[in-house]
Amino acid sequence: MRHRLALLVAIGACAWAIPATAQDAEHTMQNPYACLGAYEAAAKDHTIAQMRGELKALLARQLDADLGRDTLAVDACVIGRLKARLGDGDAWEFFEHAIALAPHEPGFEMFAGDYWSGVRGAHGPLAARAEDRYQAALTKLATLRAEGRARPFHDLVEEWVTKRLMVLHQQDGVVLLPWADPGPARWRLALGSQWRGSVDTRDFFYNNEMRRFAAEVMFANSDVRANGKLNARDAWDLARAPLRLQMDNNLRLRHVWAGQFDLVHSQHDARQTQVTNFYDPNQIFSDVQVQELGGAYTQAVALPWALDARLTLGYRRVDRVGVIEFWPTKHEAFNLFEARPSLAKFVGSSKVSLDGVYVRMDLPDTTGVQDQRMRQKVIRALVLDWAIYAPVPLPNGDAGVLGLRPTPIRGWHFYAGAAQDQEVYGLRMVTFTDLYAGTRFEGNGVWDIGLQGTYLLSRSTLVDANDVQSKLYSDPTQDFDGVQLSLLPQLRVVDPDAKPGTSVGFWALDSLMVVFPLQASLTSKGNDQFRNVRGGAQAWMKLFAGQQGTAFLVTAGVDVQHFPALGKTMALGQVALRMGWGEL
Repeated sequence: MRHRLALLVAIGACAWAIPATAQDAEHTMQNPYACLGAYEAAAKDHTIAQMRGELKALLARQLDADLGRDTLAVDACVIGRLKARLGDGDAWEFFEHAIALAPHEPGFEMFAGDYWSGVRGAHGPLAARAEDRYQAALTKLATLRAEGRARPFHDLVEEWVTKRLMVLHQQDGVVLLPWADPGPARWRLALGSQWRGSVDTRDFFYNNEMRRFAAEVMFANSDVRANGKLNARDAWDLARAPLRLQMDNNLRLRHVWAGQFDLVHSQHDARQTQVTNFYDPNQIFSDVQVQELGGAYTQAVALPWALDARLTLGYRRVDRVGVIEFWPTKHEAFNLFEARPSLAKFVGSSKVSLDGVYVRMDLPDTTGVQDQRMRQKVIRALVLDWAIYAPVPLPNGDAGVLGLRPTPIRGWHFYAGAAQDQEVYGLRMVTFTDLYAGTRFEGNGVWDIGLQGTYLLSRSTLVDANDVQSKLYSDPTQDFDGVQLSLLPQLRVVDPDAKPGTSVGFWALDSLMVVFPLQASLTSKGNDQFRNVRGGAQAWMKLFAGQQGTAFLVTAGVDVQHFPALGKTMALGQVALRMGWGEL
């Protein structure tokens, strides 16, 4: 595959240098991979300033009337790719110009689709614009073959476009309607399903286990419960790793321009996980079962000033049992509302993204004492990401001389965010806050690496029922502060970017990552019995199956977690199979 691609790119690069006359334009067809070859020559190992210089020269060539339409089309495509690399918001105009100059060539439609699917978009591609271009490429390919004008390089164009469409809709699951290749259909119906299982100290929402266990001990030891009677063995037992199982099913109707409609069903089961009685927290743990049924709508659009936006609005009706203290068999039925807005824009060659989350759970009031009945839960989160795509000076030993050389990268992300989880229990409100920052370096080699630091807080406030003024008081006995440091090296064993096309038998392995997560959690305030270190290994795999290219994600991993203050070491494990997926 690589040798075939290299040959076609080389042929394309040579063809790019040979002008076609206007008279020949109707009878010849320019190899579209000339665009890729010329772009790589203009961008590889070049600084941003050097790329700007190449771009300026190509823009000047567009004014040369002696150049043939094919050559000008390739030039326009190269300009579009360079502008996309440099973050210029008008890059799409030059892809459009290339298509107008070579209206029968499907390869330029493909490169235009790549721009909307791989460069633009907030928290995901601009799928509608990308799909329009990819489907236009397939339509032109069919026409060329029907007229007997297809060239050998068009087989590769078809392979690439097919792979792009598979990736574009990989999160949908298996296509139900239309039954065959959707082709130019404006809509599709797909079914997705996820199955996850774990024996782990943390839940599927990645809540910090150190803070959770500490909060349980501190509340149990408060004067409203056991009043300091818990011993070391009680804390040892609270550090637990229950069996958790989760199934998510999703029926998705996607229209090219109307957006994405989802009907969702989820079931979560956690065995022996919830403290039933904080007077004696280790006496018994309740099973927690959650059923959710609802829907969501997602739309992604390109706004003026090259600003991309995405919004997901969702609603679920939730039924759960096993969560309320003293009532392990009591069901709660409530409404859950969710909003996830995202914005993204290029600043120079860097991309800035802002993602938000708002979740509101209208929990029902419980039975019992009047001033303990009120319940409510709200989650808010915001994260800002700055992704650098410019070549980075990295050590290079070519020609036996070690030095720094501008090196293309997949991206270098710097991000910071905050998340807050507030839950009301009668007259008491517990607030969990995460403040975090990190970086993720994605190079062109086989290794990626991520580093994140998180500051964890827990605060409890309450209203005194005997206070006629209803003042809000803090409860310092429940305060908790901690720090979590995470290191995530990743080894890219099978690289999807090395296979821009795909030859799907029934199964095709598209990517394989081996990950070695390392984590240390330390306490700076509050109960410090649950500080811990954790490490392990995980495999992340993506496969395409069948003629429609249904995507499957398979992940599995094992970890070891040690709590030095407790003298406790635990073996943990996780496994997941996803056919279609949402937020990961």
